[in-house]
Amino acid sequence: MYEEPLALLHTYIQNLNTLEKGLMLLVLEGKSYVEIAEITELSASKVGTRISRIKKKLKDNIIKN
Repeated sequence: MYEEPLALLHTYIQNLNTLEKGLMLLVLEGKSYVEIAEITELSASKVGTRISRIKKKLKDNIIKN
């Protein structure tokens, strides 16, 4: 039931650039923006902005297909 949508999401994540992919994988692991900021050495606000943009990009790609 969930295999096909998860496979599709996985495909879209694999097509992201390296930083975007890393950020999304950290989000999927349940890391907070503060934890991600510490790991990536970005500010927490920059992490939030980038993740919002990545989510929009993924959503737009899913809607197109």
